[in-house]
Amino acid sequence: MAGYTEIFQGRFTSAGVRTQIDFVSDIDWMEVINGTVAAAGGADTGVKFLWQRGFADDSGFIYTKLAADDSITLGVMANGGFTRRETVGNPDGAINATLTGITNAAPPIVTCTNTAGLVAGDTVRFVNVPGAQQFGGIEFTIDTIVANTSFRLVFGPQIVATGAVVGSFYPVRWAPNYYPRRRTITSITQAANAVIVTTVFHGLTVGQRIRLKVPAEFGMVEADEVEGTITAINAATNTMTTDINTAAMTAFAWPLTAAVPFTHAEVIPIGETSGTAGAITLDDATTNTATRAMLLAAGVNSPAGALNDIIYWRAGRSFSVNNV
Repeated sequence: MAGYTEIFQGRFTSAGVRTQIDFVSDIDWMEVINGTVAAAGGADTGVKFLWQRGFADDSGFIYTKLAADDSITLGVMANGGFTRRETVGNPDGAINATLTGITNAAPPIVTCTNTAGLVAGDTVRFVNVPGAQQFGGIEFTIDTIVANTSFRLVFGPQIVATGAVVGSFYPVRWAPNYYPRRRTITSITQAANAVIVTTVFHGLTVGQRIRLKVPAEFGMVEADEVEGTITAINAATNTMTTDINTAAMTAFAWPLTAAVPFTHAEVIPIGETSGTAGAITLDDATTNTATRAMLLAAGVNSPAGALNDIIYWRAGRSFSVNNV
């Protein structure tokens, strides 16, 4: 039994991607209702989702609206549900030594024999990967997971792998707590307003000042140490548009594995634009983003819903929990 007081509630419009809800204290239960599905006719889609402390990651209960009418059936979610996250302690998961290959597709596909615990939107870091050493130590956002077969580096660069690509990776359970964060560059366009992609969701915002670090191995050496301002963001494609003119610069390209060792190209936040009212240099770099949060998986039968769905949620902290 548990007595509880409801302490959090809110709503959001789904972007069709996994969504993180932050809390100022811990929670023991959470309920999500898809308002768009609730207002529509039955379509065999999830309308209500429940989580309680003690559930496995990415699981939950689901109430599904049936296709024939508006009747509802209760089911158990083995995946595509809720994942509780608390960003304290070591962010690195266990080493997974089952990597068997990295393709030269755009974006790359990683083949492996064990994908246990991976969820679309997770971050992984590669270690000791002969044949693709240019990925060593780099973090990548993943999606399109095929159980115990492969996952995709959604913002990864197209590379030329050499020889047998084997090795290890491990999940990075959360980003460094202090925001904003320097990020590894996947690509930079040759344009009057350079568009930059990073290997993971960068989380930067319009108006932030950045400095580019582009070693000679990445081609666009003219951009090294150049500073600029972010003028636009596209969260879905993880791109940032800048006021940096790279139109006449050498093309940006990832080096071969034989070029290792080298320093990776990075976007380095250096503060707010001087045009921002009340801006203080480096003020952004002091924000501690440590949090207790819930990750909601996306999809027609997941709590974060499909694109443009209106999602209502509430969560609570119990006075006592008895999960025996």
